[in-house]
Amino acid sequence: MQIEFLCPDDARQAEHISETAEEFYASRRPDLDASELAAMSRWLAWKAGVSGQRAVTAGSDGDDGLARELEEWCLSLFRAATLAHEFSQSKES
Repeated sequence: MQIEFLCPDDARQAEHISETAEEFYASRRPDLDASELAAMSRWLAWKAGVSGQRAVTAGSDGDDGLARELEEWCLSLFRAATLAHEFSQSKES
């Protein structure tokens, strides 16, 4: 099973949550406005939810390895969604 992300670099960078939202997205997509970042945040949050649901299903099916991997993806996606949301809020100001 493959989990989609914006791109592999964004998936890796989501692990480095100590970066501020502005540093994270301004360096990668300075052309995005607040509404685009808000849409990105919603999409990432949705993908996090899908990953979480698949983790539960995998765990119920006895595939603990896949369940753990999907839980990690879920957390990374949620962190990226949070960063995108924070940056969209800062761009609105």
